[in-house]
Amino acid sequence: MALSGTAAVVIWNDVTPEARAEFVAWHNREHIPERVSIAGFRRGRRGRAVSGGPEFFTLYEVESEAFLGGEYLRRLNDPTPWTRRVMPAFRHASRALCRVEFSLGAGVGGFVATAVLPELGDADATFRGALQRTAETLFAREPALTGLHFLRCDAGASRAKTAEHVLRRETGELPAGILLAEAGDAAPLADMVAGFTERMAGETGRRIETGRTAIYRHELCLSAGEVLPPWDGAPSMGGEGPAEGTA
Repeated sequence: MALSGTAAVVIWNDVTPEARAEFVAWHNREHIPERVSIAGFRRGRRGRAVSGGPEFFTLYEVESEAFLGGEYLRRLNDPTPWTRRVMPAFRHASRALCRVEFSLGAGVGGFVATAVLPELGDADATFRGALQRTAETLFAREPALTGLHFLRCDAGASRAKTAEHVLRRETGELPAGILLAEAGDAAPLADMVAGFTERMAGETGRRIETGRTAIYRHELCLSAGEVLPPWDGAPSMGGEGPAEGTA
């Protein structure tokens, strides 16, 4: 389906092997539910890499850029105890606050390709029109596609230093834009990303180069307002007794 809003937060990260189980528990039972409880945050998703990396990809769909400050910023500067324990185990982490340039969808696919775009043209009407035509053409010709989304990164907002930024030890590497392509099968996604950039070159007369591309299997999708069942707590990192600061 189309993204639920005109803004998005995109995060990639690896995690140390000994922390992986706790990362998943924390992400499932505290972190994504906490994020989608923020006003304007509509849906959170996580994927795990089947090709490329980093290992984990998280996408938050947000009503508008206005909701990327205020309460969200306060949460970033007041991490929970569980967050403070898990985030230092992140590796190769990057987070991009984005504006949605376009979004087409026919459902949430089982797999999503993320293609980093190191450079983008100006966000003028001509460029936006070429994006839209290219996306609509590809979507019409590729019935396996369930979603196609193009995001423009706000580098200044993404690099703002917060308590969580420090905990994650972010790389500082940010794309100019991000192309997301969803399908029920991972196999055609790399060709679909290539097809988009080729058609975009035909529309604009210049090619949009893609950098790092990875394909993720969707593991979790949680919408704002969904109620989670009770849970007894978190496994501790390394399996040594009960955890502090659980959800």
